[in-house]
Amino acid sequence: MGRILRLRNRELGIDLVPSSGDTLGRRFGQHVEVLSRFVQISSSHLELRCDAQGSWFAKDMNSFNHSYYNGCMLVAGEEQRLEQGATLALADIVLAVELE
Repeated sequence: MGRILRLRNRELGIDLVPSSGDTLGRRFGQHVEVLSRFVQISSSHLELRCDAQGSWFAKDMNSFNHSYYNGCMLVAGEEQRLEQGATLALADIVLAVELE
């Protein structure tokens, strides 16, 4: 069983607990109700995946305003392993990565 991923930005009222395979986006995905208010986030911005060992990965889906891991822009279509305490940003919406 994989670890639980939580993505948070307390100041913006974001507290997401995604499942493996979830898409984060403004118009599509499982968290639209939270992300739809951020126009800088693409319709389908980022995909999340958990592997059999419990490691989480993020993949930018060729978003217009890009995704960033610890301040470094992700290459569209390439997975980035997520680590406890890191930051994951959808455009300029910065989320703290918490693994439980």
